[in-house]
Amino acid sequence: AGRRGRGSRGDLDINRAGNSDDNGGWVYLRNEEVYQDWIKHFDELVGYLGEKDLTSASPLEFLSLFLTDDFWNLITNETNRYAHQFLNSQQLKPNSRFHNWYDVSVSEMKAFLALHLCMGLVEKAEIEDYWAEFWPTYTPGFGKVMSRNRFEIILSFLYFANNSEYVGRGQPGHDRLFKVHPVIDLIIPCFSAVYGPLKELSLDEMTIAFKGNSTLKP
Repeated sequence: AGRRGRGSRGDLDINRAGNSDDNGGWVYLRNEEVYQDWIKHFDELVGYLGEKDLTSASPLEFLSLFLTDDFWNLITNETNRYAHQFLNSQQLKPNSRFHNWYDVSVSEMKAFLALHLCMGLVEKAEIEDYWAEFWPTYTPGFGKVMSRNRFEIILSFLYFANNSEYVGRGQPGHDRLFKVHPVIDLIIPCFSAVYGPLKELSLDEMTIAFKGNSTLKP
């Protein structure tokens, strides 16, 4: 009885939540049917929203729907810009590997990120291990794409924004997401334009939609 009593009091507090300034105006909807007039009717287009036929599309074609040429050009240009900004402001040691820097191309940037994806499939303790030639764990594919030194140099200079436009903390216009905002501004519109989620999104529903199920197309 005591437990039920505490539960009843809790229900009363929850029902009053909408009248409490402490909850910022949030109200707990215990019974959805009671609040049907609050809930907007879901009539959005769902599934794949693009115009391109994806019936026989490759994984790379799917990826290009979200990571467009603008995305690759952005991270390539900003990485090169940051590398030059750094190298022009530093006195490198004679044995620094940064002496070997040369601008990365879009195709090389794609290869670089592809290696990152592969590292999620083949887990090793250190980056160096992917290029190590220890015979029990040798993965020759990495060295065929690019050298370890080149990979680590690109990783050191990987950048997504122009540092010269940074506004410091406490100053008007400061952006806490400055370093990644250009990428966010590119990919969010792509995701919105390519796929419309269902009211209650699940992985199975996304899979069906992208396999071209006509019932999920607008």
